[in-house]
Amino acid sequence: MQPSSSSNKIPQERLVLYGFSLLSHPRFAHLRVEVHGGCLTEPFANEFAFSGMVRDMFARCYDVENKLQKNDLYFEEYPRFIYALMESYAAQIKQSYRNDPRSGLRLMFDWLLNTREIIEEHYQAIPTLYLASDIAAKKDLQKCQSKDTWPVKLNVYSLLYRYFHYRIENLLPKMPDSLANLIPYNMWIGEYDELKAEYTGKFGLEFRQRAIVNVEDNKKRFFEVLVEQCTTFCLQMSADNPLMSTEDIFRQCDGPMTTLIHSYFQDYIERLQAQSCVADDIDAAILNWIVNTLHGIFETYAANQGKVLRKCGRTQAVDIAAMRFYLDICERNMIEIAHVYFQDCERGNLIVESDKPKRSVFSTEIREASGKQYIKVFFLDDAMAEKSKSVVESLICVKNVNITTSASSAHPGNTLTIYPKPMVDVKSCEEEVKKSLQGFFSGATKGEMHPRNEAFFEGIGQQILEALDKAEATIDVCVAWFTNPQLRDKLLEKSKDGVEVRVIIYKDGVNHSKGVDLSSLNHKEYRGERGGVLHDKFCVIDNVHTICGSYNWTLNAEHKNDEDAAFHFEDYKFASSYTKRFNQMWKRDEREV
Repeated sequence: MQPSSSSNKIPQERLVLYGFSLLSHPRFAHLRVEVHGGCLTEPFANEFAFSGMVRDMFARCYDVENKLQKNDLYFEEYPRFIYALMESYAAQIKQSYRNDPRSGLRLMFDWLLNTREIIEEHYQAIPTLYLASDIAAKKDLQKCQSKDTWPVKLNVYSLLYRYFHYRIENLLPKMPDSLANLIPYNMWIGEYDELKAEYTGKFGLEFRQRAIVNVEDNKKRFFEVLVEQCTTFCLQMSADNPLMSTEDIFRQCDGPMTTLIHSYFQDYIERLQAQSCVADDIDAAILNWIVNTLHGIFETYAANQGKVLRKCGRTQAVDIAAMRFYLDICERNMIEIAHVYFQDCERGNLIVESDKPKRSVFSTEIREASGKQYIKVFFLDDAMAEKSKSVVESLICVKNVNITTSASSAHPGNTLTIYPKPMVDVKSCEEEVKKSLQGFFSGATKGEMHPRNEAFFEGIGQQILEALDKAEATIDVCVAWFTNPQLRDKLLEKSKDGVEVRVIIYKDGVNHSKGVDLSSLNHKEYRGERGGVLHDKFCVIDNVHTICGSYNWTLNAEHKNDEDAAFHFEDYKFASSYTKRFNQMWKRDEREV
């Protein structure tokens, strides 16, 4: 299977890559680039003229004959002009391919790759250079410090990568909702220990548990890895190492980083294919992965360059080493990945349709008996009924769930019989059940649990903070009194990370006068249902982990009182009972309080 013909169209005409008509603009007139009329319209002549301009760029920045670096006036001027050429080309693409944005996106990546190849070709021809002032002072080239010839080339790349994302965002397809929760960089929980053992310390990599399943945490950790490796690379490049040249160090880093980035890309494709059979959705997700990673790499460089310089030394060698890491290793790999991907799509051998249709592990059916409608869930494997029962029981719309045995030849074995709550539409309930089970069997909701219980009698606040930090989807808190600002701040942090946080507290003078400010959180205040005190003290995390006991979330509970708290980890059934209780309280009419 491959993307539909409209999205996989390969353009027949070839646009002129470099709009030299920009030279008529006053801000570029002083560059004195000479081109003839054919360069404006004929593709081959146009590309040849750009190659000559790049050669002139290096010649004006460096005196190759005398091995001297010239005045760095042109270190900024030429990069700005080349960036302007990219802007001009992007404008052509936007106009010509507004009905075929995918082909336009491919052409933009082709432009970037072609431009880089021309620059690299002329860059490689530059010999070792020296500062004129250094030669004048020391009189002997053997005693002079050689000068890096990276700045002008890296300045070009820096401008192109900084703004490339903005030139193509109108061409990028929307990320399919069905694939948006698939983590981009695979650190699955089942392979966590193996990955950690294999990569930690190998070249600056260390995986965090939360980065395995949460999309935003996963992205954050991936780019943190790049910062760590960049720091290691810069320290090596700036050290005085008589045994290894800087080029040897560069190759030593380039190899594993290339392998890592390409491996992440290939793994992402395989996981997309396992989750979807829709070629256009897979293609859109892959293109978003490429573009977002390309943009994220530069954003990481821009945001962390100061941090790297502080740690490795504020020298030109460190500055250039960091640019080489991000622009010559990471970004180069992303351009190559994009180029190969578009080529493979043209051949139609990357997105492959399975010979066998995918079978769902469950199916649902609405039935009726004695005037009451209910839902039946059938499974491919009998054991799945027991595993998924607690998942369905936790749904607000569900009143009761039973495991029954079907004698039907079409659906033999154990099934779930689900009764919706009164006044709940059975069709809506069925959709909620299907959504919940799809998340369960896809791994978005955890399945195989290993319940464990721990009791704490001191340091309870710290234990709660650590448990909250693991939350990936939801946090429900119900406590009588809440005066501990540290716990409140952790809830705010998780809420900003995208976790759904709900808080219920007792409606009384203590919380009003001494309680923490919950205005930025989704919260409610109640009195006891029977006219007394709301005295519950529990917290449910992701409907998997539960904290309960005598401990209120107060400073007195943390520092003065004798308290206890029981932590029930990975116990879906236990957590579901508290989730039900919380949902019942949350739905109370606030006029009752």
